[in-house]
Amino acid sequence: MIRVDNVKKVFGEFEALKGISFNVNDGEIVGLLGPNGAGKTTAMRICTGFMPATSGNVFVNDYEIHNNADPIKEMLGYLPENPPIYNEMTISDYLFFVARLKHVKKLDQQVQKVMKATGIKGMDSHFIQTLSKGYKQRVGIAQALINDPKFLVLDEPTVGLDPNQIIEIRELIKSLRGDRTIILSTHILPEVSEICDRVVIIDNGKIVAEGTPDKLRDIMAYTNKILIQVAGEVEKTKKICENFKGVKDITVQADNRLLLSIEGHNDIRSELSSKIISENLKLKEIRLLEISLEDIFKKLTVEEQGGK
Repeated sequence: MIRVDNVKKVFGEFEALKGISFNVNDGEIVGLLGPNGAGKTTAMRICTGFMPATSGNVFVNDYEIHNNADPIKEMLGYLPENPPIYNEMTISDYLFFVARLKHVKKLDQQVQKVMKATGIKGMDSHFIQTLSKGYKQRVGIAQALINDPKFLVLDEPTVGLDPNQIIEIRELIKSLRGDRTIILSTHILPEVSEICDRVVIIDNGKIVAEGTPDKLRDIMAYTNKILIQVAGEVEKTKKICENFKGVKDITVQADNRLLLSIEGHNDIRSELSSKIISENLKLKEIRLLEISLEDIFKKLTVEEQGGK
């Protein structure tokens, strides 16, 4: 388990982290989600021991990180936002170099293992400078895995990649689920939906929400919407909808569509459709538009900034 306990970080007069706390359980993939400048990279660097916290503590398997650097480094793999690779080296030479730095035993066996795991097996003699950004990212992940770490910290692992490369890296990370405990940071919303078991949303140096993607949608369910389409008589349909409990706003759209904003966890589709049909109106469509993770993210980060 990784436990972050009331961590603060101050640079001069700027407070980058304002006392964040969260846990990452064994075998979980937890995403730190936030806009650029929210404090994600600072949090990652503190979690890896790359920089100290101004106050608060990080514990890895009950070891406090700055008083137990050596045993923690043996358990930890880290991919910074800019992978620490040397373009003039071949993939094989680079991974052997990193393995020696990390005092890895059975060098050849471990290098071949991580090359296979990251999809670069057979590319031993390729110079890193000749690789695409996606393959350079694979080499970066391979160096993070070279010491067979229990804990993996990935800072923006898909930043700057093209759509196909993003899919490949996401599949690679998902393949590590269960064997490793993983923290990854991102500002890309589909990333956390597709990869992460839990999400920690950070904005302005503070945690503004935490939970599974489904739990966050459930918490914010008061913003759910119902879309209705009828064959004509939109105003009559609108008046019917206005009388239903939980309907707080109705927007008339093109093609005889009505968009209803619904408070709380009310799913009034059954009652509403029955009423519309009983009034001899022709109902063509009625469906629930559940809140997306993107909607949650926007709402929480706007509220954190005072509605700006």
